[in-house]
Amino acid sequence: MRLYRNEACPVNMYFAHGHRCKAPTPYSKFQFVFISPEKTEATLCPVSVLDWCRMCEYFSNNIFYTDDDVVMPFRVLFEKCTNGSKATPANIADAFAEGVLKHSSQLQNVAPQSRGRPPNSKNNSNK
Repeated sequence: MRLYRNEACPVNMYFAHGHRCKAPTPYSKFQFVFISPEKTEATLCPVSVLDWCRMCEYFSNNIFYTDDDVVMPFRVLFEKCTNGSKATPANIADAFAEGVLKHSSQLQNVAPQSRGRPPNSKNNSNK
């Protein structure tokens, strides 16, 4: 929201932090921006931030050879998130390639290692 300090955020943008919704690590270390088509409200996302994070983690950590390898709750979430696309191995790979889903390993490589302010660097040369 820092970009919109002096003006209202457009309704087709929604900001959420993974830590606030108790998302699994590394998703909990990031803020997410959802952008819906213009003239639609982004708060009406088809899946919650927590469900999206869990779905990304599930698809990141499992290999799928057939459509039947995907468990039902994640099939439903995938279809909601992709406007009805079936959770086939090819569609899952396409969703990762297009940025609809994010691999946990991609986020792990860029995740901040600690929260809060950096430690004070006191000069101990006066001893």
